[in-house]
Amino acid sequence: MKSSRGFSLIEIVVALGVFSIIVFATMQVFFVSQGSVQLNEQKIKAGLLLNEFLEGVKNIQRNNWNDLQNGRFIISDDGNGSLVLTVSDGETIAGFTRFLDIQDAFRDETGQLATSGTLDSSTKKVTATVTWQTKQISQTVYLTRYFENLAWTQTTVADWQAGERNLVKVVDPILDNGEIKLVGGCQSGSPESLIYDDALRNGWRANCDGLPFWQRLWCLLNIIFGNSTIQSQSAEQTHNSSAYAIKITLVAPSSGSRWSWVRIFNYDEVCTVGFRNLHFFVFNPTGSPVNVNVTAVYGQWDRRTITLAPGVWTEISLDYESLEGSYENNLESIYFSRQLSASDPSLTFFVDDMDLTGGIGGFFTEGTLTSSILDTDKSSAFNRVSFSADLPANTAVGTQTAVANDLAGPWVFTGPGGTGLSNDLYTAPEGEGIRLGDNLGRYFRYKAYLKSADGVSTPILRDVTVNYSP
Repeated sequence: MKSSRGFSLIEIVVALGVFSIIVFATMQVFFVSQGSVQLNEQKIKAGLLLNEFLEGVKNIQRNNWNDLQNGRFIISDDGNGSLVLTVSDGETIAGFTRFLDIQDAFRDETGQLATSGTLDSSTKKVTATVTWQTKQISQTVYLTRYFENLAWTQTTVADWQAGERNLVKVVDPILDNGEIKLVGGCQSGSPESLIYDDALRNGWRANCDGLPFWQRLWCLLNIIFGNSTIQSQSAEQTHNSSAYAIKITLVAPSSGSRWSWVRIFNYDEVCTVGFRNLHFFVFNPTGSPVNVNVTAVYGQWDRRTITLAPGVWTEISLDYESLEGSYENNLESIYFSRQLSASDPSLTFFVDDMDLTGGIGGFFTEGTLTSSILDTDKSSAFNRVSFSADLPANTAVGTQTAVANDLAGPWVFTGPGGTGLSNDLYTAPEGEGIRLGDNLGRYFRYKAYLKSADGVSTPILRDVTVNYSP
């Protein structure tokens, strides 16, 4: 058998075919690889150009927020080291074209960013784009104005007095450092500012000086009237914090006739529960009718003569319906009076069961301060509201906000839930974001609620601040 010494023609042809296929495949892989490398390099360059624009627009966000207007822009250096936006369809660098599109941002009812809904003027939608040949990359970011926001703070006496107060009052513990407290009176607890004055005019005074109102009523009065003695036979305090009794007996007055006045109490505020804020009873032990005078002081003397029927208790009521929402009283007195006469030295009369409706002392359980109006001179976004306050047990402070495009309103106050209910309040002292949709306008006001669950203590509001973006 002969051995083979070489390749046949067929074998050579097959080998050349296989070799050609290998070479062709290798070349294809090489060219594809080269194309991929080139494309990746282009994407990297495009990404760098895109990120450069995004960083630049964030710089403008921090330093010149109002320059972020809607349109298509490029970013350039102004020659003084600051970046500025220039209206342009794009700039071309080494075959790449880049530009920024700035648009308004919108929020839906839940406050989330959306394609439509409520305009959020504190946020801008910014899209950076780079194109080359037939390729393109883009990235969208939302920029919010946090830097250089403006703030409006109210904390002084003048600030508070410029607003509208309902059952709250302005106090000034430190000069020009005002505070807001609930008005005292008409609740349980110790009186805030009711002070009993047990002195009759025309030389009548007692030994109970310096004691608070409810303790003075317990005092036995040792009273001198002219050269004669008027003694209190009893000063009985019932076990009901809303009812007190004081009995005054007239004994052998001096000759002649004069008016003598019992100042029942002093107060800083008038309290109304229903329509009647004070009633008490007077007993006439004589056999004939007796006329007495009741005087209530609120801006002027209101002296009324009451006829006391013989041998019975007569209820006397002082009504303050005309006070409406104004509860502060500058003259601060209610009096009970009787004309003393020597012609009837045996006359005895009583003031008994003095009862402040709702109880004496303590604080109203809810009051409000509606602020003065802030004019920002242009449409603005009001972002956050915060406050500082002292909050004893069972007290609370919260705020609602309102915006308008007209100085006259309408002023619709809402809380974070979008309602005007008195329990829908911004209650975080460190600040809360104002509800989107209720935060855009030129004019701004807030309403602060002060609450006391039991009337024993009052919260103290020290300041309110709103953060906003013109």
